[in-house]
Amino acid sequence: MRKRSIIAGIFTFVILLLTNQFWLNSKPVDIKLGLNNFEKSTVQVQLSNKFFKSKIAKKEIDIDSKKSDLKLKVGNILTFDKLKIIVNSGVTGGGNLINAEETRIRGNKYKIKGCKTEVLPDNSIEYLCNVKGRASFKFEVEIFLIILILSYLLSYKLIDYLADFKTIKEKSRIEIIFLAIFFVCLYLSMSNIDTSDISKSENRRLAKWQPLITKDNKINYNFGKDFDNWYNDRFFLRNEFILFYNSILIYLNNQTSKGIIDSKNGFTYINSLFYHPNLKEIKKGLNELKKFNSFCLQNNIKLYVLVVPSKADIHESSYAAKLVSVKKEQQKNIDTMNYIKNINNKYKLKIIYPFEEMKIASEYKTLYFKTEHHWNDEGAFIAYKDLMREIKRDYPYVKILNESDFDYFFDEKVKGDWSRTLGYGQDCTSLNLPVYVCTKYHKYKYKYYRHKSYKKLNTQVIDAEHHKEKIYYYSSGANLKIIQLGTSQNEVLTEFIPFTFKYVKRIRNNSVKNIKQEDTFKIMKYYKQEILNYKPDIIIFCITISNIKSLKDLFRED
Repeated sequence: MRKRSIIAGIFTFVILLLTNQFWLNSKPVDIKLGLNNFEKSTVQVQLSNKFFKSKIAKKEIDIDSKKSDLKLKVGNILTFDKLKIIVNSGVTGGGNLINAEETRIRGNKYKIKGCKTEVLPDNSIEYLCNVKGRASFKFEVEIFLIILILSYLLSYKLIDYLADFKTIKEKSRIEIIFLAIFFVCLYLSMSNIDTSDISKSENRRLAKWQPLITKDNKINYNFGKDFDNWYNDRFFLRNEFILFYNSILIYLNNQTSKGIIDSKNGFTYINSLFYHPNLKEIKKGLNELKKFNSFCLQNNIKLYVLVVPSKADIHESSYAAKLVSVKKEQQKNIDTMNYIKNINNKYKLKIIYPFEEMKIASEYKTLYFKTEHHWNDEGAFIAYKDLMREIKRDYPYVKILNESDFDYFFDEKVKGDWSRTLGYGQDCTSLNLPVYVCTKYHKYKYKYYRHKSYKKLNTQVIDAEHHKEKIYYYSSGANLKIIQLGTSQNEVLTEFIPFTFKYVKRIRNNSVKNIKQEDTFKIMKYYKQEILNYKPDIIIFCITISNIKSLKDLFRED
């Protein structure tokens, strides 16, 4: 027994050496190139040493400035003594493209010297520099432990099998086949561990690595359970297993843990579409809107709040009863409608909730995308006309667009979010389904609106820290300045609003760079000064019925 353990330990040590690239990763080498005097180039960087094959990073650049920096990463190299840079470029005047004085490796302060320049037969330029360096390493303790444990168990069992081969020969053959399959599966599952912190498809944080010895030098007695949770969230092909499993569930009963596909009407529904805020949450959110309305009135701004009904309320599902108490949720929607009517009558607050008009139209039109929670052009146009009728009471000279102002095209794909590009919709990802499952629900041709003068619209897109905006100018529109606030439901309205007014600024409030999800509706914190500087005549705040409960922080500036 002792000899077998020692031999298994030796085999384990050898396996660890052979698999070191999994648990001892070299970090990519960062190379910052000083570039000058170029227009459009392809830059290729090679790091090499005497014993190993060159590692390459390649990047195309197209920069108009006379001088710039280019950062490249070269991975999977341990040590290097040669740096080769090849530039294939439209060079202006044939000048030097690489500024050796400003070239750095891995952020070190030393300068690269002694670079030789050569013009190659294809007119590209090659720079060869002498360097000496070593990549830094990252010890993957989680992967190391997995390989260590599996390798020892496999080695010990194989040695045990060989030792007893003569005595239980037949039994061992069957056992070794099962054992081999078992360990192949184990090694396969740990061969590509997911290092992400968040699962986009599941919209949740993955389990964090919890060490055996904590930071305060105490033993983590839950290490086994913590390790199991970490591994279960990250093993290789996990997402593929989830997609396959959910495909089976949809086939059997039209339902997964994330939502349903109603095969009778062809609509997908994520679970959140069936639920509504209760009246207490609605009142809190609308109280913040009253404050926001007062702020707008003080600054000569008229506020119009457009509330988008839930897709599940407009296009009801025959399978919804499996998920929620439908009558209870429908009653919440009725309570919300009645409260909105009361608050509109009592205060100078203009909330447009086009539920009744859309519900009637849904009997003969499809107003929401079947594989996405967004309303489509036809649904949004009903709400646009309802909104504009309210605005026209204050600005009688504003023209409301009609169907005759548009040309139309039809497509089975979805054009819902920020980019307004055609795709398969977001619900496949939200429901953890493969795309091919959703594609069969793209047999419906959606009607898309295109304004007859769309080429005359000037558009500027900004997607930067704290600011995700689209700025429009249309010379034939009403001479008013508009700010569109709100969520992704606003995107379809940009087919109509920018052709109604001369100046429109669309400010996105969710999915903005470096704004946390919980800060989505802190309008005063991020946009108060921008609103005051822009001095709009009108703010259109477009949100969903479920967003109202999140408005409780609208005036928080911390």
